[in-house]
Amino acid sequence: MARVRSDAAVRERVRALHTRSRGPMGGVPRVHAELATQSARLGRKPIARLMRASGLGGVSRRQAFHTTVRDRNLRPAAKLVEHEFTAPAPGRPSVADISSIPSCVLRSQ
Repeated sequence: MARVRSDAAVRERVRALHTRSRGPMGGVPRVHAELATQSARLGRKPIARLMRASGLGGVSRRQAFHTTVRDRNLRPAAKLVEHEFTAPAPGRPSVADISSIPSCVLRSQ
């Protein structure tokens, strides 16, 4: 019962911090630091638990990373290179093995 009361009190303090900062003030580290300046002896994990339960979270100011977006209305490019992945004869590899090249030769290039 005591934990429920203390959780409610901390939850209200966290909400007050968010309201005072005119929106999400930051994630758990910032809320923890702000509560520490107010001489509240709380760990980061209980603060994180209460913030999750309240639906509060930090703000990421990073922009989303977008790669090239394919235009689905265009036809894909034709295969310009005809790849042949079959061995010319049994027991003969169709690719080169570069593990036999000494490392000193690779470094000098």
